[in-house]
Amino acid sequence: CVKGRFGFDYVSHPHRLTQPLIRREDAPKVVDAVIDPANPLTHFRVASWDEALERAAAGLGRLREGEGDRALAGFGSAKCSNEEAYLFQKLVRTGFGNNNVDHCTRL
Repeated sequence: CVKGRFGFDYVSHPHRLTQPLIRREDAPKVVDAVIDPANPLTHFRVASWDEALERAAAGLGRLREGEGDRALAGFGSAKCSNEEAYLFQKLVRTGFGNNNVDHCTRL
């Protein structure tokens, strides 16, 4: 398809995230916050991969403990390879314990 043949410019886009970011303590926690993609550090701070992954895992764990397995879902990306899509669905099905997996091309 056209996206697969020509849609690879995102890899070198200047707004592409190349390191983990975590919302700053003083940043507003609102859904409609306007964040400039050219300067995300107005709302986020740079974090290590270890810190970002630990925070993400802890948040998912709290959600799963409080709401159960069915509270989590996974939405894949058309930018992923087949191998990444396979690993993603495997994580959701075995790690989260449910079949709530979908792909953005179906949305």
